[in-house]
Amino acid sequence: MSRLTDFYRISPPAPGREMDDDARSKYYRRLRLQAFVAATLGYSLYYVCRTSLNVMKKPIL
Repeated sequence: MSRLTDFYRISPPAPGREMDDDARSKYYRRLRLQAFVAATLGYSLYYVCRTSLNVMKKPIL
């Protein structure tokens, strides 16, 4: 039982990243690009699958 409670115990806070302004700017620029690409691809895949299912639904039913 103690292993189970140890698993759900609150962990100590992670150490912060020590960066200068230039490194922080590059890091956040990369994160913004990754978020934009992930959202664009995710929505594109959702839209393609949604329209494909609407086309296939009528012949199946």
